[in-house]
Amino acid sequence: MEDRKYFEMLVLFCFTLTVGISLAGIGPVLPDLMCLWNVSLHTISFLFLIAGVGTLAAIVVSSLLMEKLPAFIVLAIITITRGLAMFLFPYTGGLALAGPVVFIYGTTNGLSAVGSLYTTNLLWPTRAETIHLIQSGVAIGATLSPLLEKPFLSDGLFTIMMQGTPNDNPKQQFGDNNVTFNSSEITVSPDRSMAMLTGETMLDNAIYTNVTFYNPLNESLLNATFDSVNLFLTEAEANNSSWCDNFSTFLDFPFILFGCIAIPVTVGLIICYRRGKNSQDHPTNPYTSIDKSTDTSQSCIQHMFVILMCLFSLFSMAIVGCISNLLATFGTECALKVDLNTTSNMTSVFWIFYSLGRIVPYFFIDRVRTFPILSVSFVGMTAGVVMLFLSLYNGLVSLWISMILLGFFSGPHFSSLFTWTREYVCLSSKNIALLSLGANSGLQFLPLITGLLMDHFGPNSFIYSITGIYIIHLSLFIVLKVCTRFVP
Repeated sequence: MEDRKYFEMLVLFCFTLTVGISLAGIGPVLPDLMCLWNVSLHTISFLFLIAGVGTLAAIVVSSLLMEKLPAFIVLAIITITRGLAMFLFPYTGGLALAGPVVFIYGTTNGLSAVGSLYTTNLLWPTRAETIHLIQSGVAIGATLSPLLEKPFLSDGLFTIMMQGTPNDNPKQQFGDNNVTFNSSEITVSPDRSMAMLTGETMLDNAIYTNVTFYNPLNESLLNATFDSVNLFLTEAEANNSSWCDNFSTFLDFPFILFGCIAIPVTVGLIICYRRGKNSQDHPTNPYTSIDKSTDTSQSCIQHMFVILMCLFSLFSMAIVGCISNLLATFGTECALKVDLNTTSNMTSVFWIFYSLGRIVPYFFIDRVRTFPILSVSFVGMTAGVVMLFLSLYNGLVSLWISMILLGFFSGPHFSSLFTWTREYVCLSSKNIALLSLGANSGLQFLPLITGLLMDHFGPNSFIYSITGIYIIHLSLFIVLKVCTRFVP
């Protein structure tokens, strides 16, 4: 590898880092976004269908766009546009503006996938491990995103601190009013400094469940006044009076940060472009344009292999998309009743192990072919799916173990799509676009379908959907292995 390309590797890694932040920045805050945008889970699922359409449209035109413009300039435009979309997310205020912003968000994700992969392949055409290394930035960014958002969620530490004393929220004061609870439960902290009352009640003509009151035990528990409240709605939207009226969050802070990250990345991409432009390389070098001289002719069996690989890519990212986008919703609505703070931590842990899973093949790809790496990953994912089912019976511990296993062993799949394909066919811009089309379709649309199933059949549909996706994914893996026996 040329010394002058280490800077390009760093910049491309930072670019994929911003892609990961963008991809994982929505799922953990979905409950808060539903209040900010005043929509239900059913509505927001269809809203993100718009993001999927934008992603697919961007992938379809991506190779044409990169042929018309220098590669690094295209990546710079993508970075600026994504930064603007992330900045606007908390300020849309409703569906009218949320729709265009979500569409732009999806478009930049689609362009990013093809742009980063093809630029990497052009700069290091014979180094498969570089794809694993640079694409690991996506996983690392996805790990950081929930951690940065966590304090600013509606139940985050920063939000609680900024809300101040109970007198700052007069609508949460009940004074001398008597409130009747159904199925109430009182929990006292070990040091008896705080009491928590959880139950179901009706306030302002709206039904609230999991109503949680907190109170310092300055007096007897029997006469305590519970004056700090968290409310979680069941069907309150239909009554035009909901917890969202008293909703408070500071998501604008992390999303402003996500938007500002685009500035240094854009500067780095422009520097890469200028370095390549000032070099003595051939005019069609990867810094300035796409090299169109590569022989991309394929036999019939190779075409079939690429099509099967596209279907394989569809399911390779589906589980990642479902967990990233819907784990918080599943956790808060299922029988486990996990709070939003815990599901945010769980999402971060999933992405941490997903990052490790993406980096590990970098150290083996020169000595081990892609098929054994994928075989091991499927064994681990099988254990993860089994633990996911056991979480229905064994509780939160099994769910944590499942997220760790699914995160780590699904990590190698995305990069392996391209390294495995390159072992049998030319990794042209069209083939990259086709594989990215499949991966992003799975990332966008299968979580949408899972969300609709959860909305219709209940939160446990999350587990059954992931299991079904995994079975289809494994079946395609076996079919692809058989197909490789006939690829010349």
